[in-house]
Amino acid sequence: MELERTAAKLSRLQQGPHHLFYHFLYQDPAFENKMPDFNPHNDGQPKQDQVDPTSARESCLEFPCIFPIKAMGRADSCLEAVVMEILQRHAPGFAGNNLESRLSSGGKWLSVTARIEATSKSQLDAIYYELSAHELVVYTL
Repeated sequence: MELERTAAKLSRLQQGPHHLFYHFLYQDPAFENKMPDFNPHNDGQPKQDQVDPTSARESCLEFPCIFPIKAMGRADSCLEAVVMEILQRHAPGFAGNNLESRLSSGGKWLSVTARIEATSKSQLDAIYYELSAHELVVYTL
């Protein structure tokens, strides 16, 4: 049973770095027909014949806004420093005092949550893409 859950989790992670991000932001039925289908085998990029330049840029967020970003990884890694470095690169005003870390009950995993002032959807996309691509980050929300 545990093996099946792990396989399902890995399958979701392989769908691309934007999978979870778009899943949470675009659950509103009003956006259902406005977002293009994403091709998981093409680095999360929309299929070329499905891109509508006007509707693909719509977002249910109003910018600027305070947006929480969470990254999870092994507790024995330098995950906090990695998250801090990536966020400072994409959100120059980000300060370390907006970073919270929580250790799992077993002490094996660490979750790092940061609240940034997001200025655009493309900024959030870039942050999630880079976090998801980093070898120390196992999961992002």
